[in-house]
Amino acid sequence: MLYKDGIQEKSHYAVFIYLKDKYSNKIGKELLFEFNNAREQRHEGLYGLESEFNKDDAEHIVNVAESFYKKINEILK
Repeated sequence: MLYKDGIQEKSHYAVFIYLKDKYSNKIGKELLFEFNNAREQRHEGLYGLESEFNKDDAEHIVNVAESFYKKINEILK
């Protein structure tokens, strides 16, 4: 979506801010919240000192990613 809009960004946080500002009405605030939560969990998992994830956490994030992917595809069509 960003490339379609002429934006080139590599920061996941910046992607979240852009999508929130430009597409929150199309994506939905709940799905954007889940996207940002997954981003924060990924960051904590990679760089945090104390992070624990379990199978349920992983399954939830996979479900969020699938929903997010479907929504973005709908918007791009």
